[in-house]
Amino acid sequence: MDPAVNRPRRPAGVTVAVVLIYVQAVLEVIAGTVLVLARYGVDPSDPGAVLAVTLVGSAVILFGLFLIAVASGIARGSRFSRWIVTVLLALSLSANVVTLMLGAGEPWWTVIDGLIAIAILLVLWTGRGRRYFRDSVAPTVDEF
Repeated sequence: MDPAVNRPRRPAGVTVAVVLIYVQAVLEVIAGTVLVLARYGVDPSDPGAVLAVTLVGSAVILFGLFLIAVASGIARGSRFSRWIVTVLLALSLSANVVTLMLGAGEPWWTVIDGLIAIAILLVLWTGRGRRYFRDSVAPTVDEF
């Protein structure tokens, strides 16, 4: 049986959310790369600081790559992927709030990143997006 037969048609808002997830993920990868490269601006006599900057940058890159991987599940209507993206974007939003409170980084970058995350969450959890995931057939192991 073809699993695509039972799936409802994907609303345009969910497609926009998938594109925004890709944009968010690419921004995360770019930010992580900049962080990894920023290790060269850290005092080399403090190896702990160099290591910390490198690890944080690497984690941000992996976060972005994971978002890219989960975006395809969102496009297919996977409720599990929607929950994963929700948790990841909630973590990203909380990191943005901390960044703004500490005055670290560029405020415009942090605000844009947060607004994209909020837009994605609104589309996935309201209106047609909510109905799309509610009506989708649960993915099988082969689809994941």
